[in-house]
Amino acid sequence: MDGYVFFEVDNMGNPIYGDKMKELLNCEKEHILFILSAEYQANFSVELIDHKVIIIPEDVLKKIDIAIENKEDRETYMSISPVKEFEEWLDSQITKNRIDVLTTIEHYVSVARVCKKKHTFMTYMYGSRPRNNNGVVAQEIDNNSLQIQIQQQSTMIQELKNEIQDKKVYIDSILAHATNLDNELKKYRNWYEQSPRYGERVEELEKINEKCTQLYNETLEKMDALLVENLNFKKKYKVK
Repeated sequence: MDGYVFFEVDNMGNPIYGDKMKELLNCEKEHILFILSAEYQANFSVELIDHKVIIIPEDVLKKIDIAIENKEDRETYMSISPVKEFEEWLDSQITKNRIDVLTTIEHYVSVARVCKKKHTFMTYMYGSRPRNNNGVVAQEIDNNSLQIQIQQQSTMIQELKNEIQDKKVYIDSILAHATNLDNELKKYRNWYEQSPRYGERVEELEKINEKCTQLYNETLEKMDALLVENLNFKKKYKVK
């Protein structure tokens, strides 16, 4: 599922990026999920009838609005400051709606943090409205957005590679341990055939070996799932 986030409005509550909303509404792309503020939902209520929509809770947006003087500064504030309540809410929505890719107007700190945590791919549309230079808006945000996006994508890919390598090392250690236990079990079984007093040790080792084998099989299943996930990730985003 591809999610698109819109909450940027002017001081009158009018959507700033209504044109970008219209482009998405008119395209034939499937599996689009709109994550909108109430202002966008109200302005595009008719067009959104056949689309999946999630409304950002009013109490979550209030945590942003009380920190700024004007509603039009939502975009700027989210670009430079994290909002805990927004992150907690977005985290749950990504899980609930199985969002694979999340697209925003700008690089928003809270969105980036959640996407990194959830291993969700993040892209930006880049806002084009005129910006003032009154100290509230940091112009370098626009200049660095692309570089930040590239770094995040590289980090996500590297984390997946590291996780796969860790799983391989873990499985190798489990396999080695299982082999050692099996060898010891064979030794004690031979002794047991000659002397019944070794029976308890053999039974104990059999239980340990059974648990180890079960753990190995469970780990192997997780490893297979992780390899498939990594393969799909590379295929979807054409990375090496």
